Order: sequence, then C-alpha cells, then structure tokens
Amino acid sequence: MPSVLPEVSGCRSSVGAPRARAFLSLGSNLEPEKNTEAFLRRVAEHPHVRIVAISTFYRTPALPRPGTGIWDDPPFLNGVVEVETSLSAPELSDLLRKWEEELGRVRGPDRYAPRTMDADLLLYLGRGPSGLLPPHPDVLERPFVAIPLMELDPDLVLEPGAVPLRQVAARFPGPGGEPELAFTNHLRAVFLGP
Repeated sequence: MPSVLPEVSGCRSSVGAPRARAFLSLGSNLEPEKNTEAFLRRVAEHPHVRIVAISTFYRTPALPRPGTGIWDDPPFLNGVVEVETSLSAPELSDLLRKWEEELGRVRGPDRYAPRTMDADLLLYLGRGPSGLLPPHPDVLERPFVAIPLMELDPDLVLEPGAVPLRQVAARFPGPGGEPELAFTNHLRAVFLGP
C-alpha cells in the first residue's frame, strides 16, 4: 500500500478526508466501446474521483447461462480502472450503480443477461479502521478481473489472509480473451492524457 496520499479539501462527503485508492472492474457487452467510454467520462467528470490508471481491456466470451449451456450472448469488453477518491466505499459503490443505470443497465433476475455496463468496486484501500474492504469475489474467480488488476498493481496483497495478487493471477492460464490494444490506447489517451 502506498504512503499517505494527499488530502482533499471541500469534499461533500468527508471534508479533508484522505484520498483512498480504489480499483473498479468494468464490463459491457451491449455497445461496449461506446458504453465503456461513456462510463469513464462520468468517472472522470466527478469532482471527488480521479482516474489514475487503465488496464488493458480484453474481449472475452460471455459466460454460459447456468443450466442451459447457451454461449450465444455477445462478448464482453472487460478491464480494470484505478482511481483515487475522497468518497467512502459505500458512496463510490452507490455512484457506480447510478452511472450503470444512467447507461441503461437494468438489474433483473437473470444475472447473466447482456448489459450496457457492469461496474464493481473490486478493492478499496483507504485509511482508518474501516478503510480496507475485502476484495470483490470476482478477483479470485475471474481471470479477466485478476489479470488486469495485477497489470495495474502487481504487488497488491489481498486481505484477509495476505494473499498476493500474483499468486491469484498465476492460477489462470490467461485473461480469458483477446487484448483490445487500440481501444485501450484510445481510453488512456482520452482519460490519462499523453
């Protein structure tokens, strides 16, 4: 974990709160290029969230719907984004849901249904007794989450249990899809600059 991060003044939620590091997973299989960029635009425009890094995005097959063996949903674009924020983990999670809904995400009983955007808070590394959240389960179960996360911070150690992220990522033969380098470079140019 990095040393003390700069403080932010004037934050609506916690004036003077230290900045936290957070990692977000993004996935879309309905107009994925358009919706991923639109989602990141919302992140970048928020006054208390700053995009720090963007992993390689991968085009991965949709998971089969349980019990059906159906693989005919469109493929996903999946990647991980690191942000700094003065928002708490619940505030950031609420924003992710709000932005998903603004892009047309409808959460229904079929959790495998195609979606405009699926954004999850993977890790939140804050300060204080409640500043560290356990990793999202997808970090341990999905190569298209673990490997892009490791690209952004290969030295991360996951709590509880002090499990090195490298060890988790090594269990997977690869990210489970093809890298979309042109799209990744486009996102980095737009949101991180030259």
